[in-house]
Amino acid sequence: GGSVWVYSEPGKGTTFKIFLPRVDGQLSGYSRRISEPVRGRGDLVLIVENEPTIRDIVRRMTESLGYTARAAVDAGEALVAVVQENLRPSIVLTDIVLPGMNGKEMVNRLRKTVPGMKAVYMSGYTDTAAMNLGEIDAETPFIHKPFDLHDLACRLHKVLES
Repeated sequence: GGSVWVYSEPGKGTTFKIFLPRVDGQLSGYSRRISEPVRGRGDLVLIVENEPTIRDIVRRMTESLGYTARAAVDAGEALVAVVQENLRPSIVLTDIVLPGMNGKEMVNRLRKTVPGMKAVYMSGYTDTAAMNLGEIDAETPFIHKPFDLHDLACRLHKVLES
């Protein structure tokens, strides 16, 4: 019952206006999350994200969930931490698109040093778009950015327990 209005001009940008009908009364089927996020048990999470603000936010979120976090700016820094500094993460939380080497290739190289290490891939792309780019498949653990604390907690817990 709503509509979307789109206006775009080359070099100037695009405007989207979304019009939804007004709803009076209570919403049915709406439920707010009231449960606490699943807490970690100190597992080491290696976060690989080239955007500094996102990297810092994700590191703080991960630590607030009870994990130990180490952040790396790119695949090279992550590889140095694991291979040369003997870092042994239980899980890597990595952006799919990284400068120099993609997240999937980096994880494969890290697993040569840390066999059995788990991985969760994150991206601003949807999981379908990432699959279409050939970066991940349907079974690859994925979380779409932006995500909230509850989503991150659930994804890390599920992958670590698998």
